[in-house]
Amino acid sequence: LRAAFPNLDYAIEDLIVSGDTVVARVVFTGTHTGDLGTIPATGKAVQVQEITIFRIDGEQFSEAWTLTDQLGLLVQLGVPIGSGT
Repeated sequence: LRAAFPNLDYAIEDLIVSGDTVVARVVFTGTHTGDLGTIPATGKAVQVQEITIFRIDGEQFSEAWTLTDQLGLLVQLGVPIGSGT
């Protein structure tokens, strides 16, 4: 991701802690100046939402699950979205 968005920046919008669980809602921003897989650089700025749920065991993160708005990222990059038919 850093190769595609060298100026990548993450901002924490919300942080919720309950017991051994931490939920972070973050926004990452960056400019698409490098290839992202098979998507060549577009020069477009993006703003993408992510939510990560962490489980803490003792004083360490032991598990994490992340949901990223990948469709929103592709739309912002101008990638054609369709049924494939």
